[in-house]
Amino acid sequence: MNNLPSLLSLTMPSNNSFRRVGVGCWTGSVNGWAVEDKEVPLRVCRGELTVQRKSRAAYGPTNVEFKLSDSTSNIYLALAAVLASGLDGIVRSLKLRPPVNNNNRGNAANGSSSSDSDKLPS
Repeated sequence: MNNLPSLLSLTMPSNNSFRRVGVGCWTGSVNGWAVEDKEVPLRVCRGELTVQRKSRAAYGPTNVEFKLSDSTSNIYLALAAVLASGLDGIVRSLKLRPPVNNNNRGNAANGSSSSDSDKLPS
C-alpha cells in the first residue's frame, strides 16, 4: 500500500486514465484495500462459503483485484511494477494496513484524509 501512488505512473500513464478514478466510479479513490468492497483499488473477493465451523468460516477460492490499471499502460511494465511493489513490502517486512471501511473512506473523499486511507492523486 505504500507504493500504490507511485504505481499509478506506470499503470495509468495518460491524463484520460485519471478520468475514471474517483468516488463512486468503482475504481477506488483512496489508498487502501477491503474485502468485497467495490470502491477500493485493491479488492479481495472471497469465494462462496463452503463450510461453517464453530471457530471460523471456510471459503472457496479467493481472488484479488487491482483496479488502477487501464489499456493505455504497458502490461509488462505494469505487472512488473505491481510484483516489485509486493516484493518490496515483503523484503522490508511492512505490515498491511487495516482494511478500509465506509467511515474512514468517507473522510478521505471529502478532502480530509485519515492515516488509514489517503486520497489518491487524481
